[in-house]
This record gives sequence, structure tokens and C-alpha cells, in this order.
Amino acid sequence: MSADLLLMSQEYRETVLQEVRTAERAKRAGRDGAFSAMIRDGVQPGRLEVVYAVIAKWGDEGKGKDRGIAEAMPFFSKVNLRRCATDLKRMGYSVSYKRIPEVQRA
Repeated sequence: MSADLLLMSQEYRETVLQEVRTAERAKRAGRDGAFSAMIRDGVQPGRLEVVYAVIAKWGDEGKGKDRGIAEAMPFFSKVNLRRCATDLKRMGYSVSYKRIPEVQRA
């Protein structure tokens, strides 16, 4: 949704730009950063990548085997991820995923 709004809504871009500038000022003592310039000057989806972070138990316990995303995600989550990735690619964004291991709590 945010990628779509970033591309399609000037009002959303202005709000995001204000938030990014505030964060950049705090980090860089007031210099205008590259991300805020990109938003201000117009979004070029081909220069951006949307990364889905997938939290799962990647190891197959007791078998020493590493599971892929197809085995780790529930069916409807896979369907939704595929639909969203297709929509983002259609808008021109690059799409990838990052495997995040599930943390076991004591």
C-alpha cells in the first residue's frame, strides 16, 4: 500500500517527505539527504526495492534441512505475497524477500 501511495499520491509524498526530512535533520545536522530529494523530485520506482521480511522457522527441526519460503509460509500468505509482488513489479518496483529466523523465547 505504501509503495502505491508513494507513486500515486502527491499528498502522501509530501507527508513522507516531511517525516524523512525530520529524520535526516536529526541524523545529519540539517543536510537534505538523497531519499528526501528522490521524493521531492518525483518517485522513480525502478530505483527502489521493496523487501518483504519473512519471519519463520527456516530449519526443519531434527532433520538438519533448511526450508524454503514455499515450505515455511502458510498457503494464503504465499498467495498474498505473490499478488502484492506482482502489483509492485507492475508499478516498476524491484521486489525481494529477506529470511528472518524466528527467535525462540525462553
